[in-house]
Amino acid sequence: MIPSAIRPTLDRFVASGLLTYNSQGNGTYLYSPSSPELEDAVRQCYQSYSTRRMTIIEVIFSAPIQHLADAFKLKHGDD
Repeated sequence: MIPSAIRPTLDRFVASGLLTYNSQGNGTYLYSPSSPELEDAVRQCYQSYSTRRMTIIEVIFSAPIQHLADAFKLKHGDD
């Protein structure tokens, strides 16, 4: 059984064409890219993660923090 907390994320993946929902049987989600372009993008992400895992993790976790830091930058001369 799929935990209800992750169901909205899985449903977004279905809406974006990355997964399909199999309502027959046990109601599983299946990887099923809706286009060759999407499948290629997933493949490229996988390859990048395989070779540059730490860089990708750093980018994912640093982006929101940098946006927060930018929001608190002081502007000189705007008094």
